[in-house]
Amino acid sequence: MLNIAILFGRLVEAPALSSKENGSDTNIWCPFRLAVGRDRKKDGEADTDFFPCIVFGRSASYLARWGMKGGRILAFGRLRTGAVDNENGNRSFYTQLVVDRLWIIDYKQDGTGADRYPAYDPSSDPGRFAGVMQQGSGIFA
Repeated sequence: MLNIAILFGRLVEAPALSSKENGSDTNIWCPFRLAVGRDRKKDGEADTDFFPCIVFGRSASYLARWGMKGGRILAFGRLRTGAVDNENGNRSFYTQLVVDRLWIIDYKQDGTGADRYPAYDPSSDPGRFAGVMQQGSGIFA
């Protein structure tokens, strides 16, 4: 069986971290939505799909630190489905992308007016893509 999904889109809102204490460990995650354009046009207008996504751990911290509303993201992961019961007892089903790896294409400005991109250090690459997102690479520009 194979469950792989790749999405390239724009962040719908600024990413924000969530966390939960589990004894001595702290679990962190970052839920976000990606707006992904479709090739198909409806009445001459481009359609857009909005996909809920979630990323965990160091990659979540990385996204919250450098991601920005409207910024382009390339996300690799797997689809997960689930169900939740609302206060009326009605069950709703959802599908989301659980992100394993991500590239931030458009970085948030750090406010110093210095370099737009963070310094690249392969030993601490939270996206686990050593050498791919180097400054000025022009990938998906």
